[in-house]
Amino acid sequence: MKSILITGANRGIGLGIVKYLVSNPSSPELIFAGYRDADKSKVIFLKIEYFYQKYIYYIIIGFV
Repeated sequence: MKSILITGANRGIGLGIVKYLVSNPSSPELIFAGYRDADKSKVIFLKIEYFYQKYIYYIIIGFV
C-alpha cells in the first residue's frame, strides 16, 4: 500500500500536489494532508474530495 503525507497542503505548492494526486488514477492509496488552519482548510479539501470522489485524511499541524 502506497501512502503520502503533504505538509502545507491548504495552499500553494502543497495544495497543488494534493489536487494532482487525487486526480491521478495511479495515485497513492492513502493521502494525508497536513495543515495548520483548520477552519479555512477543511472546506477546500471537502470540495476536492467531492469533485474527485477520493478520500483525504486530514492532519492538523499546530504548535503551542
